Amino acid sequence: VDYVNSMRAAKKFASVVSDSLKVNGHIFSSKF
Repeated sequence: VDYVNSMRAAKKFASVVSDSLKVNGHIFSSKF
């Protein structure tokens, strides 16, 4: 297992998840 590549993948995944949470939170708050 390449430790650096797995760390990069984890960071990329975390940033994608946080971005989608921000977008979903914005949509959710604008509905109400």
